[in-house]
Amino acid sequence: MLDLLPAPQSPTLDTLLDKAKTYLPQDALDAVSRAYYYAECAHDGQSRKSGEPYIVHPLYTAIYLAELRLDEATLCAALLHDVVEDCGVSIAALQAQFGKPVAALVDGATKIRRTDPEAQRARAGRPQESAERRAQAKTFMKMIQHLPSDPQIAVKTLLVKLADRLHNMQTLDALNGAPRRRAIAQQTLELYALMAHALGVWEIKWKLEDLAFKHLNPVAYKKISEMLETKRAAREAYIEKARAFLQDALDRFGIDAQVTGRAKHIYGIHRKEEKYLRMNRGASDIYDLFALRVIVRDKHDCYAALGFIHSKWRPMADQIDDYIASPKRNGYQSIHTSVFCLDSNPVEVQIRTEEMHRAAEYGIAAHWRYEGGVAVSDSEIEKMLEWLSRATADIRRENDDEVLAFEEVTADWSNLDQVTVFSPTGQEIKLPKGSTPLDYAFRIHSNMGYDYTAAEINGKLVDSKYQIRDGDTVRIITSGFEQGPSLDWIDQSLGYLKTASARAKVRQWFSRQERKDSVKRGEDIYRKRIDRLGSDIKPGVIAGVMGYSNADDFFADLGKGGIIVDDVIDHIALAPDERGGFGVNGNGRSEMSPGDPASGVEIVGAGDLPIRFAKCCRLIHGDSVISVLNRSSATVHHRRCNNIPPKASDADLLKPVNWTGKRLLRPAMIRVESRNRVGLIENVAHQVSSEGVNISEFSSSEDGDETIITATVHVSGTRQLHKIFSKIEAVRGVVSVVRVWS
Repeated sequence: MLDLLPAPQSPTLDTLLDKAKTYLPQDALDAVSRAYYYAECAHDGQSRKSGEPYIVHPLYTAIYLAELRLDEATLCAALLHDVVEDCGVSIAALQAQFGKPVAALVDGATKIRRTDPEAQRARAGRPQESAERRAQAKTFMKMIQHLPSDPQIAVKTLLVKLADRLHNMQTLDALNGAPRRRAIAQQTLELYALMAHALGVWEIKWKLEDLAFKHLNPVAYKKISEMLETKRAAREAYIEKARAFLQDALDRFGIDAQVTGRAKHIYGIHRKEEKYLRMNRGASDIYDLFALRVIVRDKHDCYAALGFIHSKWRPMADQIDDYIASPKRNGYQSIHTSVFCLDSNPVEVQIRTEEMHRAAEYGIAAHWRYEGGVAVSDSEIEKMLEWLSRATADIRRENDDEVLAFEEVTADWSNLDQVTVFSPTGQEIKLPKGSTPLDYAFRIHSNMGYDYTAAEINGKLVDSKYQIRDGDTVRIITSGFEQGPSLDWIDQSLGYLKTASARAKVRQWFSRQERKDSVKRGEDIYRKRIDRLGSDIKPGVIAGVMGYSNADDFFADLGKGGIIVDDVIDHIALAPDERGGFGVNGNGRSEMSPGDPASGVEIVGAGDLPIRFAKCCRLIHGDSVISVLNRSSATVHHRRCNNIPPKASDADLLKPVNWTGKRLLRPAMIRVESRNRVGLIENVAHQVSSEGVNISEFSSSEDGDETIITATVHVSGTRQLHKIFSKIEAVRGVVSVVRVWS
C-alpha cells in the first residue's frame, strides 16, 4: 500500500527495485536500472519547486506503478516520461536505447502533457468567464484524442499519467500561488480522479481525491481530519470488536475468510456528510466511517458469507448491491451490504474474492499477468478500452462544443453500474444502470433513436422513461422514417435518457438543423458589424487566427454567441494578408524598431526612420495596417488603401506594423443614414458623447425622408468605434452606420 504523502526521506533506485523484483525477472530489473540512470543524467542540474532533485519525481512515479505491478516497459517509461519535454531528448533516441514499447509510452505521455492548460490556454476569442472551463474540457478531449491506438499502450500511458499526477499533488504545497494550486486541484478532482475511477484504480483515486480536497476546501478537510482524530480510538475499538465477532462467526460456520476493517477516506466522508445534511442528519450520525471487508476463496463463498451475515445482523433496506452478478464497467466486482451491526449501528460490509479484491484496488492494472516476466492482458482490458474509446469517440463526434463533450464524457465515465439486456434476436447488450428504452435505441443505432415511436419490454409496451432491468428483452418500434427527437429528451430531470452518449446524439440532431441558421446569422453579423469598420480581411483568415478550421465554424459560433464581436475586432489586426501585413503582435517582433514612442506603432526593419501616418487613411488603433519605407520615413497605410505605391510590392519596401499598447486618440469619419425625424441629430450626438468621445466635425443633409449625418470622432481604437456604432444603431430611425475614409 502506498502512503498518502511522500516518505520523509527521498526514495532511491533500490526502493523501486525492491518492489519490482517481487514480480519481474532480473533482466527486466536491469532495464529499469538503465532507464533510471539515463533519466538521472538527463535531469542532472534540474530541481523541483520543492527543492528536491528532479529525478525524485519520475522515481516516485515509477514506484507507484510498481505497486500496481506494471511491466518493465511501463516502469522505464515512468522514469523517462519527462526527458523529452524537459531535457530535449528525442523519441527516436529513446527508441534506440530502450525499444519501441518504451518510446511509444513516453511519446503518449509527452503528448498528453502538452495538452495541459498550464501550457495550452483556452481558445482565443472565447468569453473570459468560460476560459478556464474550456481549457479543462480541451485538456480532457485532447488527452483522449492523443492516446495511442494500441489499447494496452493507451492504458499504460494513462496509468503513467495518473502516477505522475499523484506525486505532483503530493508536492503541490511547493507551488507558489493559491489560485494556481486550486486550479490544479480542481483539474485533478474533475479529470484525473475521474480517470482513475473509470479505470478502477482505487489506490490512486482516493489519494487524488483527498489531496485535491485538501486544497479546494481546506477548512472542511481540517474539520474532518480533526473529527476523525478525536473519535479515532472509539471508532477503531468498535470496528475491531465487529471485525473480531464476524471473523470468529465465519470461522465457526466453516467459511474460510479474512475479515478486515477499512477506514473511509476524507473526501468520501465529506461526500457522505453532505448527503446526511440533505437528510437533516449531522456528522455525528455517520457510523459507517469504517467498512468491514470480507475476503473469501471463491464466488460461491461470497454468497454463502452474505447469507450468513444477514442471518447475524439485520440488513438495511435497499442497501444491497451485487456487483459480482453485474460488474461495473471498470471491472469492479464485490457484494456490498449495509447491516445493523453490534449495538444496532449501521456498518457497510464488502464481500469479495482475493482476485476481486486485487481488481478493486488496482483496477485495470490487475488484469495483467506475468508469463516469463512478460505482461499479458486478459479480455477485460480490451473490453474496458472498447467502452472508454467508444463512449468518448461517440460523444466527441456528436458534439462540436468541447465543454459539452467534456461534461457528457465525464458523466458517462462516472456512471459505472450497468445492466445486461437482450435484443429480440438474443444479442447481449450492456447499458448503464437506469438506462431507458431510448438509451437502448441510440446504443443500437442513431437512426433507431431518431425514428423511435415506442418500446416493448418482455413483450409488453412500456413508458419511454421505463428503467431497463437486468435480463430484460427490449424491442424498439420505429416510425420507418426519421421523425426526429424531442428536446425534452435531453432534459435529465424528465428521465427520458440516462446515457451521455444518447443525449449527445439528440443534441447533434438539433445542432445539424440549427447550424445553417447559425452560419447565416454569423455571416450577417460579420458583414454588418465587422465590414463597417473598414476591414477587408477574408473571414477564413480571421477564422484561422481565432483557432477555427474554416469560416463556417467561425460564423456558426459567432451566430450562436459562442464568441462576441469585440473578440473578433481584437483579432482582425492579427490576420496576415497577401502583402504580408500584420497588426497587433505581428511577426518579426524581435526586429521591431522602437520608432517614435508617441506614434503607438512599431515597424519591422524601419531602423531609425521617423514614422508618419498617411493622411489618406485616417488610421485608428487596431486597424489592419502596413508600412511603406522610403529614404526619409516609414509611412503607415491601411492595408486596403489604394494609395500604396505599386512599387511597394517589393518586400524590402513593404513592412509589417505592430500596434503598441499605447492607445492614442485618432480621428475616424463615420456616416449615418437615417429616416428623417425631429431630434435625430441631438440623439446621435448624445450617443457619441455618452462614450466620452469628442466630435470635431459634424454635418448633415436631407434628401426627402432621409437624413445623412457625417461626423469625425476621436477614438482610442476599433473597439471603441464599434461601441459607438452599436449605440448609434440603437437610435430610433437609424438605418446604417459605416466608417468612411475620405
